[in-house]
Amino acid sequence: MYAIFGKYKNLNFIMKKIIPFIVYAAVILCYAGYVSADADCTEKYDSLKVKIVDVKIDTSQYQRLLGKGESVSMRSGRIILRKGEKVGEHSTDNYEEFVIVLVGEGLAENHKGEKIPIREGQVIYIPPYSKHNIHNVNSKMLMYIYVVAKAYDEEHEHNHEH
Repeated sequence: MYAIFGKYKNLNFIMKKIIPFIVYAAVILCYAGYVSADADCTEKYDSLKVKIVDVKIDTSQYQRLLGKGESVSMRSGRIILRKGEKVGEHSTDNYEEFVIVLVGEGLAENHKGEKIPIREGQVIYIPPYSKHNIHNVNSKMLMYIYVVAKAYDEEHEHNHEH
């Protein structure tokens, strides 16, 4: 394990302190945003609970952090890409995506083929209906967390409720 992670002195701090806080805050904000908008919603979301997830420091490429049925619309995971690996081009469809780079550096490629450098400590917002890809071209390891949530347009939703 040291051969992979030994170079990153702050990795233990990131994994033990920062990541659980980010996941916890994201769940609370999403849950609070939906519930506080309408007090009658509380019953609808009663089955949702605060969830603390230990982000694994291992060699697996993917770890699910938050899945279907664990939130209103959010999904989240931890990704590790080794040098030369790509996550694979995909579209966000009707979801927004937030990428939090924890370790390493690489490239975020957009639908136009533009490659934007990304590095440890940065966050990337990817809007709905955007094809994109993440590449590890420079680092021994690129580790990030992604969070996706269904795109919500309040004005659009209200116009179609009546």
